[in-house]
Amino acid sequence: MNDTIGWVDIAKAMAPRTPAANIEAIVPLIEDAMTARELGGEEMFLYALATVSVETWAGNFLPADERPSPYTGPNFEKYEGRKDLGNLYPGDGPRFKGRGLIQLTGRGNYMTASQRIGVDLIEHPETANDPATAATILADYIKQRETGIHDAMTAGDYGRARRYVNGAALGLAEFVKAIERGYAVIES
Repeated sequence: MNDTIGWVDIAKAMAPRTPAANIEAIVPLIEDAMTARELGGEEMFLYALATVSVETWAGNFLPADERPSPYTGPNFEKYEGRKDLGNLYPGDGPRFKGRGLIQLTGRGNYMTASQRIGVDLIEHPETANDPATAATILADYIKQRETGIHDAMTAGDYGRARRYVNGAALGLAEFVKAIERGYAVIES
């Protein structure tokens, strides 16, 4: 990688419609969180940045609450009772809706993230939208899937890589475009 170009500049190229201030605010937090988890290599950083560009609203790179959709229901009622998400109690659907940079969803995932990063996301699920916490959740999530993500990225199997965060690979075309833009900057 060209030593004069950093991840902020690469992220700007990957997400050209995103306000520069948003990228400048969140990318250093992502870098710090990934470095703290010993996640390195171009493919892992490109993966993280492409994921954020697809998972955040309109690719704005800001952690936020999930919006209601046909998949969630208007009040996130489609998440109620979903044992695959660890939603065991009434109200878990809206309480543990998607948040942050990767749309962490479900009581079980919030519990796992809480235990792994040392932040109480069960009592305070809204904390998943704190920028530093959201970056830490992202990096920890990637670390737990590091081998599979690395193998998929180095093989150029971006569909498989995307499914680690979104099982249906929603947003795959945008994800691939972001990665291609990132590699173009790195290789220039």
